[in-house]
Amino acid sequence: MTRWLIPVIILLVAIAGFWHLKSSKPETGTIPIEEKSWIVETVPVEFDQYTPTITLYGVTESPKLTKLSSGITAEVQLVQAVEGETVEKGDILIALDETDARLTLKQRAAEVLEIEAQIKALRTHHNFDLVALEKEKILLEVTNRELQRASELVQSQVGSQSQFDIALQNKTRQLLAVEDRKMKIGNFYNQLEQLQAKQVQAKSRSEFATAELSRSTVKAPFSGKVAEILVSPGDRVSAGDLLIRLYDSTQIEIRAQIPTKHIKKIRESLHDSKFLLATVQIDGSTLGGNLSRLSAEVKPNSGGVDAFFAIRPSGDWLQIGRTVEFTVDLPIEYATAVPPDSLYDNNQIFKVTGNELVSVNIETAGYLKEPDGKSRVLVRSSELANGDQILATQLPTAIEGLNVRPRGD
Repeated sequence: MTRWLIPVIILLVAIAGFWHLKSSKPETGTIPIEEKSWIVETVPVEFDQYTPTITLYGVTESPKLTKLSSGITAEVQLVQAVEGETVEKGDILIALDETDARLTLKQRAAEVLEIEAQIKALRTHHNFDLVALEKEKILLEVTNRELQRASELVQSQVGSQSQFDIALQNKTRQLLAVEDRKMKIGNFYNQLEQLQAKQVQAKSRSEFATAELSRSTVKAPFSGKVAEILVSPGDRVSAGDLLIRLYDSTQIEIRAQIPTKHIKKIRESLHDSKFLLATVQIDGSTLGGNLSRLSAEVKPNSGGVDAFFAIRPSGDWLQIGRTVEFTVDLPIEYATAVPPDSLYDNNQIFKVTGNELVSVNIETAGYLKEPDGKSRVLVRSSELANGDQILATQLPTAIEGLNVRPRGD
């Protein structure tokens, strides 16, 4: 019995020691876990009337861009202009071989002279017919008297029947001669009109040949700058082939696409004859401009409408086809200005309420250039009021209800 009693006593002593140690352990309190608080910058909401600006990208163009083509089929003899050169109205740009055109003109001029000679001969013949008709009438009277005498002689049995027949034949022939002369005189105006119609046709062909000869010399239709030359001396060109491109360098404008959300106000401004000013920076120079018109066509899959901004002054140094960045002043908006870092997804900002973020859906109205050179975004929302504090720090985990602490609090 002693053999199993000793292990039991040892076990009981161990259990009693364990409970004593557990009951005598000092108590420890629960350590609370504090949520992290982000220190952020805020700006107050201050609604006011602002003139927003938007930045656009466009391409310089000229409304007077002409493509001069050949009016005849000929060989290029001389290319007087060079690409990039400024030319004056009437300057010779390209000269074509005019040999064929001159030969054609001589042929057409000869046709005109031939028709004029025919008309002159017809008038002369007509004048002769008028005089001859009077003489034919006199001869007709003579044959009438001869026939009458022959008839009297036959009746008195003094003259022969053959004499009477001869007199009758003479009268008949003379009567036919008078009628033939009358017909020629009456047909004169028909023949004259036919020849005059041929004369008009011949003169038209001659004028066309003269015009073709003038087309052998390609001149500048207005003062401007040569954009491109497409031929060289010795090239054979046909009528309609493109020779040169020329544009008016004093009328340069920028074609840019305006986002759809701004179109309504811009169209209303144009309708009310309000100028929307633009500022363009090109090659270190600042140029002014204004919106002149909107495009009449919307391109497929575009996000807006093309607009044309007239540049003043443009100067001969400004080329077409350049991509430029410029700003445009939009109509006055009632909005509040916030830093660009306040925007999330371009349509959301957060206001700070009770050290928590509250999401606000907004609509951007454009940008505002501050005197210090910094840009601010003009936004508006019915959920904002003057004095609200807007998050001005770009947080990677900005969500509704996030715990924040404005700097300085």
